Amino acid sequence: MNTNEARAEHSGQSRDGERPDLVATVLKQLTDEIMSGRFEPGVALPPEGELAKSHDVSRTVIREAMRSLRAQGLVEMSQGRAARVRPPDPEAVVASLDMLLRRNCATLLHLVEVRRPLESEIAALAAERANDEHLRQLERAVHDLGAASGLQDRIEADVRFHRILAEATGNPVFVLLLETLAGFLRESRQRTLAYSGVESALQWHRAVFQAVRARDANKAREAMQEHLRWAARDLNQLRAKGARPTRR
Repeated sequence: MNTNEARAEHSGQSRDGERPDLVATVLKQLTDEIMSGRFEPGVALPPEGELAKSHDVSRTVIREAMRSLRAQGLVEMSQGRAARVRPPDPEAVVASLDMLLRRNCATLLHLVEVRRPLESEIAALAAERANDEHLRQLERAVHDLGAASGLQDRIEADVRFHRILAEATGNPVFVLLLETLAGFLRESRQRTLAYSGVESALQWHRAVFQAVRARDANKAREAMQEHLRWAARDLNQLRAKGARPTRR
C-alpha cells in the first residue's frame, strides 16, 4: 500500500473519490463474475493488486468490496490466504429469512397459505417428471412415516417426502424455496403431527404418491391441496384450544 492509499484508508476516504459508488460498482462486477461461474466455487480470487489494476481502482476499494462479498457469503477469507469463492450454501439465507419471519410476526397459518399453491404445483409437476428413483424414494418415505414411532422420526420422514417431490420436478428453485422455509416447515409438522397423530399425514402422502406414480398431475395437485387443508384445520383447532400454535 502506498502513502496515499494508507492515508485514504485511515481517513475513510479513497484516493479514487466517490468511494461508495466505486465500491458498489466493483462489488456488483465481482458478484456478477462469481454468479456467472467465471470464478468457480473453491477457486482463489486474483490478488488484491491484480483486482485493483483490472478494475482501475485502489486496493482500499477492493478490500471494501471483498468485505461485502464475505458478508454475503460469496467468498471466504482468512489471514495470509487468498480469498476463495464459497460453494452455494442456503444456510445463511435460511437463518435470515427465519429471523425476518419471526420479527414480522408471520404465523404457521400464513405458511400454509403459501404452501398451498407452491406445493400443489410441485406435486403436479412431480407427477409429470418423476423418474423411477424418485418414485422409489417417495415410496420409502411414505413407508418410513408409517413405521416411525417417535415424533422426530415422523417429522424427518415427512420433510423427506416433500423434499423428494420438489427434487422430482427437476426445478432447483422449488428445492431452494422449501429449504428457505425449513424452520417454519419443521415447526408446523411438529405441531400438527403431535396434535393429530400420523394417520392424517400418512393418508395424504399415500394419495399424493399414488397420483404421482400414476402420472396424474391433477390428482396429485388435488391430494396435496387436501393435505394442506387438513394441516390448516389442525392449526386452527390448536389455536382455538389456546395452544398458540401459530407464533414462533
